[in-house]
Amino acid sequence: MSIYMESPCFIDVAKYKLGMQGSIDDLVNKEPHIQACIKLLDAAERGEITILTANLTNSECQHLDGLVTAEMRSTV
Repeated sequence: MSIYMESPCFIDVAKYKLGMQGSIDDLVNKEPHIQACIKLLDAAERGEITILTANLTNSECQHLDGLVTAEMRSTV
């Protein structure tokens, strides 16, 4: 099974996992979606699914107006 994810999914998951929840707009409403994305990424790591994304995603995830740290890059 393949699933397509856009860069905001990866960005929000990285912020969430790195304790930057305060920088996620509308976290109350987004948190269930973020938790679902985390589960999908975990399933992909186990080889249960394949996650597809655009070629541009890597660039979008690494240029967040100075918010991105080396730690965040390795998370995404």
